Amino acid sequence: MKTAHAGVATNLSGDWTMNSISLQIESLLAISTDVGDLVPRNKTLVVDCSGISKIDMSGLQLLYVWQQCLQIRGLQAELVNLSDGMRSTVQQVGLHTIFKSSHDPAVS
Repeated sequence: MKTAHAGVATNLSGDWTMNSISLQIESLLAISTDVGDLVPRNKTLVVDCSGISKIDMSGLQLLYVWQQCLQIRGLQAELVNLSDGMRSTVQQVGLHTIFKSSHDPAVS
């Protein structure tokens, strides 16, 4: 469950399923605390998802709530480097309309 962030990019990793979602909440809180000073309002936070080993609806719901919190602060999350399975699930549940996503790697 490593999370690294610098500038306007952050990396998420680990298991994002119901069994370990509570561990990911701490990571997102740490990122949220730091990004306020790093990302100007009305800008995009690039979220590299290549390190996410597993994700289920619990993990997607957590990302959705986190994205909503960022939006209240004037930030937009852009998910990059999604696995094919994660991309498919995001589209199936309609979250592709909420998250900007890209195949481009996150830039630091």
